[in-house]
Amino acid sequence: MWINGAEVSSAGRDTLAVVNPATEEQIGSVVRGTPADAEAAARAAADAFPRWRRSAPAIRAALLREIADRLAAHRAELADLLVAEQGKPRRDNESEIDSAIELFTYYSGFAWRDRGAVNPAEDKVLDFVLREPVGPVACIVPWNFPIMLMARKVAPALAAGCTVVVKPSEETPLATLLFARVVADHLPPGVLNVVTGYGSEVGEPLVHDPRIRHIAFTGSTATGRRIASSAAAAMKGTTLELGGKDPLIIGPDADLETAVPAVAFAGLLNAGQCCTSTERIYVAQPLLKDFLEALVDHVRGIDVGDGARAGTVMGPLIREDARRRVGEHVTEAVAAGAKVLTGGGVPPGLDRGWFYEPTVVVDVPDSARLLREETFGPVLPVAGFASVDEAIARANDTAYGLGATVLSNDPGFVKRCIDGLDVGNVFVNDPLTAATATTFGGTKMSGMGRELGVEGFEAFRESKHVHWMFTR
Repeated sequence: MWINGAEVSSAGRDTLAVVNPATEEQIGSVVRGTPADAEAAARAAADAFPRWRRSAPAIRAALLREIADRLAAHRAELADLLVAEQGKPRRDNESEIDSAIELFTYYSGFAWRDRGAVNPAEDKVLDFVLREPVGPVACIVPWNFPIMLMARKVAPALAAGCTVVVKPSEETPLATLLFARVVADHLPPGVLNVVTGYGSEVGEPLVHDPRIRHIAFTGSTATGRRIASSAAAAMKGTTLELGGKDPLIIGPDADLETAVPAVAFAGLLNAGQCCTSTERIYVAQPLLKDFLEALVDHVRGIDVGDGARAGTVMGPLIREDARRRVGEHVTEAVAAGAKVLTGGGVPPGLDRGWFYEPTVVVDVPDSARLLREETFGPVLPVAGFASVDEAIARANDTAYGLGATVLSNDPGFVKRCIDGLDVGNVFVNDPLTAATATTFGGTKMSGMGRELGVEGFEAFRESKHVHWMFTR
């Protein structure tokens, strides 16, 4: 842990083992934080806030640019740690670090952003609005993209003048702690704090701590709902990026040579463990047979293995229970009449580690969990559709509304999909794109609030109206 500018020693403390999901071997350990640690971190952030919020924009901008530079200097080391504790192939983790570098660089410019507005007023009256930082922020980060998703929260919060407490996932704390070490001597004590441990032991105390004024969370819908309830009771702000069951619609004019690898990328990146992973595929009926043949052939050629091995395209799932859930979804679908065209089990020769084969499934009943609940694994359920209206209706038939992908060059078809899809993000011919300068978030049970872009910065500011009458 890192609290108030100093690393917390693990001597005499309970620790949590960090395990490589590709080998099942322990690669390190971290302090198992307690509610007292969460309280200490919140107090440090609150104590540091008055000075940090008054710091000159030029200072905050320079500090964020320096953080970006230090991330770049430690890019290889951070990528290696992510491979070991999270499992993605190294090139994917390098891309994650690059995204974090871009985020800190981008938001460094926001430290200069407008401070408010002056309103027209009568003589001897000055009426204006200030835009001020909300206060200390709890940034609760998942395991699938731990550095990038941390940067999405920390960079704009620091730029706005907020102090932060980061709670990384217990599965992937090592890269986050390395991040704290390489930037800690560059920031005033208490501006950036990291507490490690279980959500129930440090995450929940942070959410309830009255000094924390905003909670930025990425994770499951169930946990997000609990956070939203607690935050509402204390009138705290939230940014909640939650689960998804994203559809991908392939129009009748789509080119299969580009559609097949796009689908595989959208559904199998990080072994399907992305919030915007494609988890349902709807194909125009005339293309369905050829598409399935090409997809199965493509998927069978994907190299699955340890992310540290050269040539690996897809790594393991994060935990044994995650793999078990994926298997249960597939097994239950098959029992209900679905057919597995390829995959559906542990890859040959990979008995150690939590691997699951890239899997293509057809004839899945709409009531199956494989089409209703977030699977978060490398499974591609495919179905045909007869009309764009049918595709949109089936795509919307879920409690989630994070993202959707449309593969088509027909402007009319694409426009119908954009207008009809009830999601926060629509990707047309370019799946899983999250440009730093845009906005990102979901509808329905996929969350509240937005990250990235201007909206991601404004989430950490609030308005103060001032009406000043001159009496002399």
